[in-house]
Amino acid sequence: MAHTKEMNVERLLGSIGARIDRLMEKTEFTETRTNIRAAIDRELHRIDNEVSVARARIDEDIADGREALANAFHDELDVWKARLDDLKVQADLGRMEVRDQISPLIRRLDNAILNLRHDVQRIGGSGDLTSDVKASVEDRMKTLRREIELAEEMS
Repeated sequence: MAHTKEMNVERLLGSIGARIDRLMEKTEFTETRTNIRAAIDRELHRIDNEVSVARARIDEDIADGREALANAFHDELDVWKARLDDLKVQADLGRMEVRDQISPLIRRLDNAILNLRHDVQRIGGSGDLTSDVKASVEDRMKTLRREIELAEEMS
């Protein structure tokens, strides 16, 4: 787009130069020096107006281009923000799923530890390690180990 505008400006300047040349040739023999200068001044004034219009168009196009670029940039940022929001939702869902899977396991571990504490309190209170208390503690320790292994596999 900028290249086309440069070509248009070059074409305009070339056309202006050709008009000045024709004006000089035409008036060289028939008009006085004052008339030639007046005609050149009029032509230069017209050229200044054309250049001002061209400059205003270029400035307008540049402003439009900047605005379009800024809008495109904001649109791209909106896309990335939406993607980030989707990732956050997916992460939250993943956390909830893991929590749902691990919650029962944690409850079972808590219960196993409470049962072991209860058995240890029974041992401490009686001072005697009966075979049923000993078997109960061993079973609860096995259960606790299995639950811990399962928790490690899940993590």
